[in-house]
Amino acid sequence: MFQAFNLIPWLNAVADVQASLPLAGKSTAEQRVRASEILDRGGLSDRLDHRSSELITSSNSESRSLTHANDPKMILADDPTANLDPHSRETAMD
Repeated sequence: MFQAFNLIPWLNAVADVQASLPLAGKSTAEQRVRASEILDRGGLSDRLDHRSSELITSSNSESRSLTHANDPKMILADDPTANLDPHSRETAMD
């Protein structure tokens, strides 16, 4: 989980999330489904084709949901819920 957004500015949201999925051995079809699931979890299901610059919000909850794209066994984060409202904090921890 990065302090700054590390999204690829010329890709849409789905393509940006999909960029790391081949490393997990996911097929192209699996990548699209997984990317859509992750973006839905972050509240972005209605913005799948938006570019990264159109996704930035003040809560950062969307970008934090993307850390789960490859189903990591563990996520190391320094104060992952800092500056989040209570609902976003609960979502991030879930």
